[in-house]
Amino acid sequence: MTLHDEILSRPDCADALARRDCGELAALLSVGRTKVIDYSIGYGTVLEVLGAEAGSAFLDGLTALAATSSPVKWALKLLDRGELNIGAAATRGQLDALAAGGVMPQAVADALKGLAIVDDPYSIQDVILAMGW
Repeated sequence: MTLHDEILSRPDCADALARRDCGELAALLSVGRTKVIDYSIGYGTVLEVLGAEAGSAFLDGLTALAATSSPVKWALKLLDRGELNIGAAATRGQLDALAAGGVMPQAVADALKGLAIVDDPYSIQDVILAMGW
Protein backbone atom coordinates (compact mmCIF):
# COMPACT_ATOMS: atom_id res chain seq x y z
CA MET A 1 0.00 0.00 0.00
CA THR A 2 1.34 3.41 -0.89
CA LEU A 3 1.47 6.25 1.62
CA HIS A 4 -1.25 7.99 -0.40
CA ASP A 5 -3.51 4.95 -0.14
CA GLU A 6 -2.81 4.58 3.57
CA ILE A 7 -3.76 8.20 4.23
CA LEU A 8 -7.01 7.81 2.32
CA SER A 9 -7.93 4.50 3.95
CA ARG A 10 -7.29 5.28 7.61
CA PRO A 11 -10.27 6.69 9.50
CA ASP A 12 -8.01 8.38 12.05
CA CYS A 13 -6.57 10.51 9.23
CA ALA A 14 -9.92 11.84 7.94
CA ASP A 15 -10.01 15.09 9.92
CA ALA A 16 -6.38 15.95 9.24
CA LEU A 17 -6.86 15.04 5.58
CA ALA A 18 -9.86 17.37 5.31
CA ARG A 19 -7.75 20.20 6.79
CA ARG A 20 -4.70 19.21 4.71
CA ASP A 21 -2.72 19.16 7.95
CA CYS A 22 0.42 17.43 6.77
CA GLY A 23 2.09 17.63 10.17
CA GLU A 24 -0.76 15.84 11.89
CA LEU A 25 -0.96 13.26 9.10
CA ALA A 26 2.76 12.58 9.37
CA ALA A 27 2.45 12.20 13.15
CA LEU A 28 -0.54 9.85 12.93
CA LEU A 29 1.08 7.66 10.30
CA SER A 30 4.42 7.52 12.12
CA VAL A 31 3.11 5.94 15.33
CA GLY A 32 4.85 2.59 15.76
CA ARG A 33 6.72 2.87 12.45
CA THR A 34 10.23 1.46 12.78
CA LYS A 35 13.05 0.15 10.65
CA VAL A 36 16.11 -2.03 11.15
CA ILE A 37 19.45 -0.31 10.70
CA ASP A 38 23.03 -1.55 10.54
CA TYR A 39 24.35 -1.52 14.11
CA SER A 40 27.64 -3.13 15.07
CA ILE A 41 28.20 -4.43 18.57
CA GLY A 42 30.99 -5.92 20.63
CA TYR A 43 31.36 -7.64 23.98
CA GLY A 44 30.83 -4.41 25.93
CA THR A 45 27.46 -3.82 24.31
CA VAL A 46 26.36 -7.37 25.13
CA LEU A 47 27.34 -6.91 28.78
CA GLU A 48 25.67 -3.50 28.95
CA VAL A 49 22.39 -4.64 27.40
CA LEU A 50 22.08 -8.01 29.11
CA GLY A 51 23.82 -7.13 32.37
CA ALA A 52 27.07 -8.57 33.67
CA GLU A 53 25.74 -11.97 34.75
CA ALA A 54 23.36 -12.68 31.86
CA GLY A 55 25.79 -11.16 29.34
CA SER A 56 28.66 -13.29 30.61
CA ALA A 57 26.49 -16.42 30.54
CA PHE A 58 25.43 -15.59 26.97
CA LEU A 59 29.03 -15.06 25.84
CA ASP A 60 30.22 -18.21 27.64
CA GLY A 61 27.46 -20.19 25.93
CA LEU A 62 28.43 -18.85 22.52
CA THR A 63 32.08 -19.59 23.18
CA ALA A 64 31.25 -23.20 24.01
CA LEU A 65 29.00 -23.52 20.97
CA ALA A 66 31.68 -22.06 18.69
CA ALA A 67 33.65 -25.30 19.01
CA THR A 68 30.95 -27.12 17.01
CA SER A 69 29.26 -24.32 15.06
CA SER A 70 31.18 -22.50 12.35
CA PRO A 71 28.66 -19.62 12.06
CA VAL A 72 28.90 -18.97 15.80
CA LYS A 73 32.71 -19.18 15.67
CA TRP A 74 32.89 -16.48 13.01
CA ALA A 75 30.22 -14.35 14.67
CA LEU A 76 32.32 -14.36 17.85
CA LYS A 77 35.30 -13.10 15.88
CA LEU A 78 33.21 -10.17 14.64
CA LEU A 79 31.85 -9.59 18.15
CA ASP A 80 35.42 -9.56 19.48
CA ARG A 81 36.26 -6.70 17.09
CA GLY A 82 33.02 -4.80 17.78
CA GLU A 83 31.89 -5.50 14.22
CA LEU A 84 28.94 -7.89 14.61
CA ASN A 85 26.14 -6.19 12.68
CA ILE A 86 23.07 -6.89 14.76
CA GLY A 87 20.94 -5.30 12.04
CA ALA A 88 21.98 -7.79 9.36
CA ALA A 89 19.24 -10.22 8.38
CA ALA A 90 21.61 -13.18 8.73
CA THR A 91 22.61 -12.18 12.27
CA ARG A 92 19.00 -11.60 13.30
CA GLY A 93 17.98 -14.95 11.85
CA GLN A 94 20.82 -16.75 13.63
CA LEU A 95 19.83 -15.21 16.97
CA ASP A 96 16.27 -16.40 16.46
CA ALA A 97 17.48 -19.86 15.47
CA LEU A 98 19.67 -20.08 18.58
CA ALA A 99 16.71 -19.03 20.73
CA ALA A 100 14.40 -21.54 19.03
CA GLY A 101 17.02 -24.23 19.63
CA GLY A 102 17.14 -23.44 23.34
CA VAL A 103 20.66 -22.03 23.29
CA MET A 104 19.40 -18.73 24.72
CA PRO A 105 16.07 -17.28 25.80
CA GLN A 106 14.12 -15.44 23.09
CA ALA A 107 14.22 -12.38 25.37
CA VAL A 108 18.01 -12.26 24.98
CA ALA A 109 17.77 -12.46 21.19
CA ASP A 110 15.07 -9.77 21.19
CA ALA A 111 17.09 -7.46 23.45
CA LEU A 112 20.10 -7.66 21.17
CA LYS A 113 18.05 -7.33 17.97
CA GLY A 114 16.26 -4.35 19.50
CA LEU A 115 19.48 -2.36 19.38
CA ALA A 116 19.13 -2.12 15.59
CA ILE A 117 15.49 -0.96 15.60
CA VAL A 118 14.90 2.78 15.35
CA ASP A 119 11.89 4.99 14.76
CA ASP A 120 11.13 5.65 11.09
CA PRO A 121 8.72 8.59 11.08
CA TYR A 122 7.16 10.12 8.03
CA SER A 123 8.03 13.74 7.39
CA ILE A 124 5.68 16.50 6.37
CA GLN A 125 7.43 16.42 3.00
CA ASP A 126 6.63 12.71 2.64
CA VAL A 127 2.94 13.48 3.10
CA ILE A 128 3.01 16.44 0.71
CA LEU A 129 4.65 14.33 -1.99
CA ALA A 130 2.31 11.38 -1.43
CA MET A 131 -0.78 13.57 -1.66
CA GLY A 132 0.51 15.70 -4.56
CA TRP A 133 -0.10 18.96 -2.67
